[in-house]
Amino acid sequence: MNKVVLTVGGLLLSGHAMAFPVAAGIAGAGLAGISFLPALVILGAVYWLFRAGKSRFSIIFAVLAGITFTLSSDQGEDLGRAALFQNAPTDYLQVPVPFSFMGLEDQRSSELGVEASEFLDLMSRGEVEVLRVSPYPSLFSERGTLTVAELLEDSARFINRVRNAGKRVVLVDEYGGIAASVAEAAKSRLGVDPEFLVGGTSALSQLGVELGTSDNEISVDEYKGWIKRNPSAVVLGLTTDHEFVSDGWMYGDATFTLADLLSDFDALVQSIGGKEVFLASFETNDRGATPVIIELLNARGIEVTHVRVGGEEILVKAPYYEAYQNSERLLSISAFRRYMLTRPDVVFLDFSEQPWPFADNYLAGRYAHFPMVDVGRGGLQGFLDDLPADSYYVGLAFNRRTAYHSLLAGEYLTGHGKRWLGRFTYPQLMTDAVASNEEFNGAGYHFQQQLRTNLSVVGHAFMGSWWGLAGFLLASALLTYLGVLAKDSWLRNLSWITLAGAWIPLGISGPDYPFDMTIWYPLSASAALYLLLSCYRHSQRTVSPIKTGYGFSTGLPPKAALLNRAAELGANVPDGLVVGRSDKVAHFERLPEGRYIVRSIHSLESESHGTTAGLFDSIVVDDRSGLGEATNDVLQSYGACSEGRVLIQPFIEAPVYGVAKYLSGEQSGVIACEVAGHGGVTDGTEVISRHLIRASQRSEVPRYASEAATLLVDLAGLGAISIEFAYSRDGLTLLQVNTDSFRACAENRYRSLVGTRITQTGCAHRNPLSAGIVASLSPGDVFAFGCVRYCRVSSRIQLLRTLFDDFSRLGVKPLQGASGLVELADHLGQIPAVRLSGDEPVNELLRSVKAQLEDAAQTVGRLNRAATILLSLGLGGSWERGARLRPTAILADARDKGQHPMWEGRKALPLSGYDAFASAKAQADFSSEDIDSAAVFCESPADYAKDIATTLMMVRLGDLQAAIESIIRQGAGQDLLNFLGTQAGYWEASIHRPNMPQLLGVGTFPLEPDNICGPVWSSRIPATGLSGFVSTPKDPRPGGILVLENCGMQHLPLIKDASAVLVVRGAITSHLIQHIEAAKIPVAVGVVEANALVAGDAIRVSDRGGVIHA
Repeated sequence: MNKVVLTVGGLLLSGHAMAFPVAAGIAGAGLAGISFLPALVILGAVYWLFRAGKSRFSIIFAVLAGITFTLSSDQGEDLGRAALFQNAPTDYLQVPVPFSFMGLEDQRSSELGVEASEFLDLMSRGEVEVLRVSPYPSLFSERGTLTVAELLEDSARFINRVRNAGKRVVLVDEYGGIAASVAEAAKSRLGVDPEFLVGGTSALSQLGVELGTSDNEISVDEYKGWIKRNPSAVVLGLTTDHEFVSDGWMYGDATFTLADLLSDFDALVQSIGGKEVFLASFETNDRGATPVIIELLNARGIEVTHVRVGGEEILVKAPYYEAYQNSERLLSISAFRRYMLTRPDVVFLDFSEQPWPFADNYLAGRYAHFPMVDVGRGGLQGFLDDLPADSYYVGLAFNRRTAYHSLLAGEYLTGHGKRWLGRFTYPQLMTDAVASNEEFNGAGYHFQQQLRTNLSVVGHAFMGSWWGLAGFLLASALLTYLGVLAKDSWLRNLSWITLAGAWIPLGISGPDYPFDMTIWYPLSASAALYLLLSCYRHSQRTVSPIKTGYGFSTGLPPKAALLNRAAELGANVPDGLVVGRSDKVAHFERLPEGRYIVRSIHSLESESHGTTAGLFDSIVVDDRSGLGEATNDVLQSYGACSEGRVLIQPFIEAPVYGVAKYLSGEQSGVIACEVAGHGGVTDGTEVISRHLIRASQRSEVPRYASEAATLLVDLAGLGAISIEFAYSRDGLTLLQVNTDSFRACAENRYRSLVGTRITQTGCAHRNPLSAGIVASLSPGDVFAFGCVRYCRVSSRIQLLRTLFDDFSRLGVKPLQGASGLVELADHLGQIPAVRLSGDEPVNELLRSVKAQLEDAAQTVGRLNRAATILLSLGLGGSWERGARLRPTAILADARDKGQHPMWEGRKALPLSGYDAFASAKAQADFSSEDIDSAAVFCESPADYAKDIATTLMMVRLGDLQAAIESIIRQGAGQDLLNFLGTQAGYWEASIHRPNMPQLLGVGTFPLEPDNICGPVWSSRIPATGLSGFVSTPKDPRPGGILVLENCGMQHLPLIKDASAVLVVRGAITSHLIQHIEAAKIPVAVGVVEANALVAGDAIRVSDRGGVIHA
C-alpha cells in the first residue's frame, strides 16, 4: 500500500511540475520531466500485461513508451543555469577619458570643491543644480548627464547650462576626479565657474552611512507585503552602473543610481507628486546612498519607507528569483532547435547591448532586440506592449543581466495575457557550425522534430480549452472502465493501449504550452484514479506462486520467499507448495497428477549458498504418489537439524536448464550463463554451452542466455548473484535465486558506472582493500576497480556545480574562493586525532573505521576536490601575505632522509602506495607519492589547500592504521572492503593483480579485460602463477594441485586438502566450483592438458590456467 500511495503522490506532484520542466514531484519525475506521467502509466501497463502473459501487447506498450521518451527526450537534458550566475561584460562602462583625474587631496584644496555635508545641505534646501559628468551616457535618464565626449564636442551647451541655471551648479561623478578636472578646466578656459562634489557620490554615500536610516524601515521578508498594502506608493529601485550592467538589477516603477537621482532630482520629485515612496535598495552595495536619498526626499515633504540596510541583507540573486512564477521555466537545447525548425510562431527576445549575429541567418522575422540602455531607461514595458499577442516568446539569457531582463519580460508578458515559453540559457553555444551540423539538418531529425511539434499541437487542443478537457476526461473514464472491468481480454488490452497512446500528445505538449498548467490538475486526478483502479485490479490478480499447504504466502523459508519476491518483479515462477514433516501427506492428495520435483529449502542455503550448494537433495518424481518418499529423503538430507520443510513444484520440461551467475574480480560486470540437460550444470557433469556476457552484449548471445542475464540484472534489488532456470518455447522459468547482498551491491555499483568517462589516478596499490580504503577518502568521485583507482571526468558545468556543492557542505562562502579553503584547512589541521587502539571488538572497529573514513571524505576529501577544481578552472587565487610552505614538502624531506614522515606529531601513510596489509612496524613506502622536498612554497592558496588536504588524508590513514591492522588480523578485511562500498564489482580484499589494464588520459569505464573469453576459465590464480605437485581422486595428496575430470559433487571432500584445483571439463557455475570459490582456492576449468597429468607430477600453472611441467 505504501508503494501505491507514493506512486499516486508522484502523479499528483508531477502534474504540478508540468509548468516547471526542471522541477519534479519525485525522483522519477526528475529524470523523465514532463514525460513522467504518461510514461509511468505506460510502464505500469507493460508490467501488468507482462504478468498476464500478453507479450505482444507488452511490445505495443513498449513501443508507445519509446515514442513518448524519444519525442520528449529534451526534457532529460541539462537545462543549464550557468548563465544565471555569470556576470555580463561591462564594456559599456570602459570608456577612456582624454585627461587626467584630480586626486582627492587636490579636490579638497580646490576653491571649487563642495564637501559632502555642505552639498547635502544645499540639495535639501534646493539651492543647487546638479550636473552629472560621465565618460558614458546615463543608463537610466536622458536628462541631467553630460558625457565627456559631448563636453569636448559642444562646450557651448555646457556654458549656457551653467550660466542659465539661476543657482549654484555642482558637477558630480562617482569619485570626484572627473568632475573636479572639468570644473577647473571650465573656470580656466571657458570662463564659467561650476563647482564639484569633493569625493563624488562615493563621499556622499560615506556620509550617508554616518547619518543612519529613518524609523520607516522594514525587513526584506516584509517588503512584498508592504507594497501590496500600499498600491499607490511609488516604488523606486537603487543600484549602481556596474551592478546594472553586470547583473541587470532593476526594480519597481523606476531604477536609478545616486548620481542620476541627484542630477534629475527636481523632475523625480515632480513625478512622485507627493505620494509615499518605497525605496528598494537591498540589491546594491552602495549602502550609504539610501540615507542620503531619504534625507533629500524628506526635505521635500515625501515620506519614505525602505528596506533595512545591512550587510546581511545584501541578497544573492536567487532569493528574489523565487518571487517570480517563471523563474524555473528554462528551455533545453533540443527545444530551442525544434522551435527554430518547426515553430514560426516563436519569437526570441534579446536584451543584450548589441544584436545577436546568429539571429540574422537563422531567426529572420522571429527575433526582437531591445538594447540594455533602453531597458534601464524604462522602455521595457512599451516594447513588450507592442509585441503581437498571437506569438510565443522566448528570452535569450547570455548572462546574468540578460537572464534577469528576460525574466522580467516573461513576468510582464504572462501577467498581460501574452504567451511566455521561458528562457534559453545556452545561446552562446548556437553558432554557424552547430546550425549547419549534418545531424541537425538531416531529414530524419526534421521529421522527428516536426512530429513532436504536431503532437504538441494536438495535446494543446485538449489542454487549451475546457471542452477539450471535458472530452478527454469522458474518454478516459470510459477507457478506464473498459481497461479494468471489461470481461474480454482483447477489449481490456485495446483500452489500455488507446488510453496510454492518448497520453502521449498531452505529455509532450507540456513544455511547449506551459501556461496550460492548470489543466494538468484534473488530468492528474484522472490518471491517479486510473492508476488506483489498476493497482487494485493488479492486487486481485497477483497471487504469490509459492504458498504453504494451508494457502498462506507468509512465514515461508527465505529460499521460497525469494521466489515470491522474484515473481512480484515479473519473473515466471512455477507454483509451489511448502510442506513440513507433519503436514505433508494431507496436501499431496490435492495436487494434480504429473511429474514433480521436491526441492530443499534449508535456511543455510540462503545464508551461505557458496558453502551449502548441492549439499541437500532435490528429487524428481514421476507422479504424486512418490512425493511422500521423496519428501522424506530430502528432509533426511538435512540431518539432525530442527528444520523440516521442503518445496514441491511441478517439474518443468525443457530442452535446456541452466545457471546465470555474476563473476567477480577482473571479470566483474560479466554474467556467466551455462546450459545443459537437467542437472548437468549444477552437478558439474555436463555443459552444452557457456556464454560470458557483458550488459552491452546481451543481443549477441542466444535468447536464453540474454533473457537469463536480463532477469539476473532485474533481480539485483533482491541481492541476487545467481539464478537457476529452465528454458522452453514458453520462455524462461525461474527455478531458484541465490543471494549475497554485498556482491549484488558491488555489481550494481559496477553497472551504474558503465559508460562513465574516467581517468586513472596515480596509484600503486598491492590489493583491492588498499585501493578501496583510499578511494573512500573521496566524497564520491573516485572509485576503485581492483588495485586501481579511477576518477570520474566531469564537464565544466558539472565541475562548477560540484564546486558550489562542496563550498556549501564545507561552510565556505563562494566569494571567499581559495582563501576560504585555506582558512578551513587551518581549522581541519587543528582537529585532534581520533585514534582507535585496535583492541575493540571487530564489529565495533568496522563501524568506527568506516565512520572515520566517511568523515574524512566529507571534510578533507571535499577540501581536496574543491581546491583541485579551482586549480583546473584557473581560480587558484593569489597570496596577500606571502606564500605558505608546502606541507607535503615536509613529508618528502623526511622520506628523503630515510625517516618516517610525520605531520604535527602524527604518523602519515602514503596514498598512491598505501598497503593496508603492511605492518605498522614496517617503514611505509612513499616512493610512489608525487611529493617533492624541493618544492617548498605553494604557488597559490588553492595549491596550498590541495596540498594540506593531501597531507591530512595521509595523516588520517596513519591514525587508522592500528584499527585496520587489527581488522585484517581478525580475518575481517573482506568485511571492511564490503562495508566501504568503493569497489566497482566484487573483489577479494587481498588478491593482487599487478597487470591490470592501465589508462592513459581519459577513457570509458569499463576498460575491457582480455580474459573473459576462451576455453579456460580461471579464478584466484596469482598473476605470477603457482607451482606444485599433482593430486588426483585416485591418488589424493594433501597440499597438491587437485586434477579432476569434471565438477561432480563427489569430489567435494577432496578440495579441503588441495592448494589449487584444475578441472578438465565442467561448469564454472556448478555446485562444486561454488564450494571451491567459497573456500578461496585457486581454480581453473577447461584445462584439457590436465588429462595427461598423473599424481606426483611437478607442474606450474599460469594465471590463465596453462599447465607446464616443472
